[in-house]
Amino acid sequence: MYRLQGNLSISGRIILPGALQAAADRRAKVPCRFFLLGQCRNGSNCVFRHSGPPQVTAAPNVAEPLQTPSDSRSQIPCRFEAWGSCRNGDACPFAHSKETEVLVETEAEESATADNWVRPMVDGLVHFGDGTAISKISLRSDFSSVQLNRLPAGSSSESVALFLSTLGVTVPPTSVRVLPQITPNATHRSAYVRVEDPLFAKTVSSKIGSLPGASRGVEAVAIASPLPQTSSLPRVDCRRVTLSWYRPTRTVWLNFGSQDIARKVQAKFDFGEYTILDQGVKASGPTGVQSGRNPMAWNTDFADVQKPIKLPQPRHIELGKPNYTVDPGLACATVKSLLLDIGPLEWWQDSRVDTRGKRMKSQARFIDETDARKAVRILNYTELPFGKKIMLSVAFATTAKFRVGTPIYKATRSRIEPYKDKWKAQHLHFVEYPPDEGYQVLKVEGANIQDVAGAKNVLEKILAGDIAKNGDEVLWSASLSNNKGKAYQNLLTVEKALDIVIMRDRRKSQLKLFGPEAKCKRACDFIAAIVREDDTSAFAIDLTPEQFRWACQGGFKAVSAALSGDGGVAAATFDIVSDPKRILITGSRREFERALALIASQQGVDVNLQSQSGVSKDCSVCWCPADKPVVRTKCGHVYCGDCFENLCQSDASTESAIQCKGDEDKCKRLLTLAELQESLSSSTFEELLEASFKSYINRHPLDFRYCPSPNCEQIYRVGAPGTYYTCTNCLAVTCKACHNPHDDGMTCAEYKDIASGGGELLKKVKKELGIKDCPKCKTALDKTEGCNHMTCGGCQTHICWKCMVTFPQSDLCYTHMTKEHGGIGLGYLDDD
Repeated sequence: MYRLQGNLSISGRIILPGALQAAADRRAKVPCRFFLLGQCRNGSNCVFRHSGPPQVTAAPNVAEPLQTPSDSRSQIPCRFEAWGSCRNGDACPFAHSKETEVLVETEAEESATADNWVRPMVDGLVHFGDGTAISKISLRSDFSSVQLNRLPAGSSSESVALFLSTLGVTVPPTSVRVLPQITPNATHRSAYVRVEDPLFAKTVSSKIGSLPGASRGVEAVAIASPLPQTSSLPRVDCRRVTLSWYRPTRTVWLNFGSQDIARKVQAKFDFGEYTILDQGVKASGPTGVQSGRNPMAWNTDFADVQKPIKLPQPRHIELGKPNYTVDPGLACATVKSLLLDIGPLEWWQDSRVDTRGKRMKSQARFIDETDARKAVRILNYTELPFGKKIMLSVAFATTAKFRVGTPIYKATRSRIEPYKDKWKAQHLHFVEYPPDEGYQVLKVEGANIQDVAGAKNVLEKILAGDIAKNGDEVLWSASLSNNKGKAYQNLLTVEKALDIVIMRDRRKSQLKLFGPEAKCKRACDFIAAIVREDDTSAFAIDLTPEQFRWACQGGFKAVSAALSGDGGVAAATFDIVSDPKRILITGSRREFERALALIASQQGVDVNLQSQSGVSKDCSVCWCPADKPVVRTKCGHVYCGDCFENLCQSDASTESAIQCKGDEDKCKRLLTLAELQESLSSSTFEELLEASFKSYINRHPLDFRYCPSPNCEQIYRVGAPGTYYTCTNCLAVTCKACHNPHDDGMTCAEYKDIASGGGELLKKVKKELGIKDCPKCKTALDKTEGCNHMTCGGCQTHICWKCMVTFPQSDLCYTHMTKEHGGIGLGYLDDD
């Protein structure tokens, strides 16, 4: 008879479906300090953890010395991380699980939150409607807030709104935010109330202050009023948090008939042949007592079931109790309630059903960024109420998203690839969503806002493209704006040969190149040669309303046919976006004069050339075959991608907003914001909204004004005499009535009298230079050429330069000039 004592334990987390890991034998978690030095004599029988492969044979072996790492603690598992409570995070010198903690949702899941088309701009919120029309502007100064203290402990948003209604103040519950109780036994609560009424806080404070002493339990304090948050989908989102906590686990004991069998099973787990739910685990030696007849069983301490073990099977399996028994759905609801105590959520995603993960994971987006940061500060590494030592991990996530044309992304992908390893090292997640209707959505997400900002800047620079230049000279030729020109056809040849993307920006007269840097440089050399060889010029012919009707009825087709016939290289395109409408000629001076004569005579119309409507492949703006990327509106009209973008940029600055130009500009359907967002890149769409906002402010000088300080873009609402605006950006004080920089120490008349000293001299100089002020907004205007129809660059009013009468539309102005002044001011088009 003899006795032999040995130990077998298993290290590593074995997670049951819906379970969080907990080790039964704590010694199995403690690293063997002798093993780390290569001096452990117990081998696989050691009760402490070995991080290297075990010795399977019974004969003793001398372990080879391990190479000492730069910090030996990095080989030792962090015991605090095992419980989800390590406060050092990535800075911890001990080993952490390599499992990723970031939960990335799909684009479809994100799209569940609809854009409400509200954007924060210059200290206010701008509400957009179809066609980018401005439906409402709410400035910070339009809001006021009050904090109500000493409310009953059980107060809710509804009860606070009801209390205010008893005072004669109507407030929707959505404007009330009850603050969480500081302690469970608190007898009072507080609430914030924010209303779009600058006098609200003063009114509530006055009404509560006038209550009888016995009824004045509630205290009202006026506080600074931040702008309300919106459910818009910005390109940069700083309102998201990711959450995780360990799943519940139980301990399982496996009973084998002999030490040798237990040791073989141990080896298979250690070498990765056996896994639990696709996770590798480690085991140490078996424990038990053996005589010659082996009367006692050898036991393996293990945290899972029999499934991965082939033969021999354990004789007995004993399951321990789970360390917590809360249903996963209830666990997620509990975590969500913790977030709701901090602030309202815009979006929430439960943990995905994934039994292989060690942790439950969820993510949420707050309405207010401040609440997201507060959630991380308060809830990170706090114990959850449904399990002892079950710690909640909360991480702040900043997201930047881009929407770009699929061809452009494919062309620039090679320039993005080198940055991916750097972003991965910074723990940034770069996501490429599948292409959708010609566009690609890209996302970069991470906890460090500076790292996300750096990645965002890199992507913006790459996706913006390279401007085609020859040294400092921008490469452009007039014929490049026409799809029919020889220069443009040569440009397409270069694009195809180099496998890059070349986009025209006709408004800025430049080309943008997308592709590898070396290929873009080669393209510039080819484009420079194309521009040098092009000897054509560009001409624009403004059309009166009568001439435009003639052009639509076949006149434009006649001009185009006349210029391109007999082997001619000249080309004509329509521009029905401009005001007035124009026909653009690319060719020689002689060909321009020929087109001018046709338009003046309004002859040459061929009935076979007359109908543009119904030719679905022709662009609704230029009346040429639609060029890539082709945009088709919901009303069935087609545009060149460049023409559509120019249309949007032009119409966004008008009172009528963005309208479809199909059917000879008779369609006039407002293009919806969703439609515009689908047809434009994310940067272009947001720039469009900003341009529409600025144009709206310029066109409504009686309602809004810019801060008069140089380079300050803040705006204020025009007010009555005696009201003043203090700019939140530059702190300048401005009178809301006369818009001059003075406060209540001086009247508007007094300031004007002092400031008018140089007024007469300015009037004299402007008269000598031929400069006139817009009758509506007083913007200085200078006419250098063209007809007498002027459009104010400030308020977009249409003006007759001859008599300075204003009109809301250009056609009314042309009718006036013809009737009152005998022509529009162009000798070759005016009546004799």
